[in-house]
Amino acid sequence: ASKSANACGCATTPLPSSCLPPATTMWTRSSASLLLAKARAGPSEARIVLESGGASIPVHAWANLLDRPDGATICLVGVDLSQLETSKEMIQHLQEQRQVLAESEAALRKAQELAHIGSWTWEIPKNRVYPSDEMLRILGVDREEFARAVPELVEGLIHPGDREQVRALVLAGAGPGPRPPTEFRIVRPDGSLRMVWAEVGELRQDSGGNPEIISGVIQDITDRKAAEEILRRSAEELEELVRQRTAEIKKKDDLIRRTQKIEALGTLAGGIAHDFNNVLATIMVNAELTLLEAGNSEPGKGHLSLLLQAARRGQELVKQIITFSRQREQERKPLRVSPVVKDSLKF
Repeated sequence: ASKSANACGCATTPLPSSCLPPATTMWTRSSASLLLAKARAGPSEARIVLESGGASIPVHAWANLLDRPDGATICLVGVDLSQLETSKEMIQHLQEQRQVLAESEAALRKAQELAHIGSWTWEIPKNRVYPSDEMLRILGVDREEFARAVPELVEGLIHPGDREQVRALVLAGAGPGPRPPTEFRIVRPDGSLRMVWAEVGELRQDSGGNPEIISGVIQDITDRKAAEEILRRSAEELEELVRQRTAEIKKKDDLIRRTQKIEALGTLAGGIAHDFNNVLATIMVNAELTLLEAGNSEPGKGHLSLLLQAARRGQELVKQIITFSRQREQERKPLRVSPVVKDSLKF
């Protein structure tokens, strides 16, 4: 036999090398001796190792004691397990790779769920679209419903006002050139409106240059758009508040400037009023002295009385100017207008 070695030998003597396969130099003696010893009691099997050309070949061997006319003989039958071991290693390696792939797919699904990003692949020759779980969640449909009517379903989910825009995006993805992303609205089967962001990836072609596979991503940006709208309104309200506050500050500044001007004018008027009051005092004293000296016979007595009355009127005005310059509240009381008018007409 070859590597599936069938070997026969005498039970009472060591197994000669001539009974082994041509490529085999020796058995692992401990395993072979144990197997032969068991064969004396009945059929037995064991896993042994053949050493051949520096390589170890695992063999599953069966040993049985045969009664033949020419005497008792132990028959050995061996099966090469090296190919089986290799197959097991390959299976284990594939299982490990499958486990790694499953973990990667689970991580990708979780990442897409957290980022609200779905993906899809379109096999153009077969006209089949393969969506990710997150894309189905964004669209609000299950996989069976999606697979049943892909073109009609997707077309129906897109908001009527954005369908032409999406068609242009798909056509651009099927040809050469840049593929800018776009934003559009979708209407889920439950009637809810969502805003999504989509981008078509690079087109892959077959050996003949024909379109073969195209892929893309889609992201639910409804919450982000709502947050942006809140920020926009807040910014507008803040700008309006700043504008109003600026106007109030400007108004107060203008009031402060006017108050400062009035204070400066009051200070100037106060100084002038004091000087003018001194002049009026001189006029009044001299007018009173002249009236006393003139007596009742003087014809100019009436003019002097008017002069004295005008000086007293001027003193009242000076008092008002001084009060204004000191920024004090004036006492307000009822005033008879007719005497003031008559006094004014005399001058």
